[in-house]
Amino acid sequence: MKLNFQGILKNKLGQHIEVNVKVVQFKDSGSYIVYSPDLDVYGYGKTVKEARDSFALSLSEFFNYIINKGTFASEMKRLGWKKKKRKGIVYFSKPNIKEILSKNSSFLDILSNKNYSSYNITIPIPKIPA
Repeated sequence: MKLNFQGILKNKLGQHIEVNVKVVQFKDSGSYIVYSPDLDVYGYGKTVKEARDSFALSLSEFFNYIINKGTFASEMKRLGWKKKKRKGIVYFSKPNIKEILSKNSSFLDILSNKNYSSYNITIPIPKIPA
């Protein structure tokens, strides 16, 4: 599933890549929640569509903020992503589920106490210049 993603996520060369992240979707207190534990970003709404649209907007704002502030690498590291370099290109690999669960009690609560569905989505992430 691909979400409609708004935002300019390109490096100075105008390049971008896509990454696959886990998303969980559940209902809580009458609202639908869409959450990516890989990025710790939420969206919510009265319908699944509203929640997905809210998530896409939150994701856009998240990336635009950390790119414009120059904190992309430090924020990804804080979230458990590993910075790697291959053939002069810097990229990030996401944390595994055990790493996320050990640091994220909210996600553990979702898995333990909510009726949820999970799926992967593909989103654009900028290539970070070396």
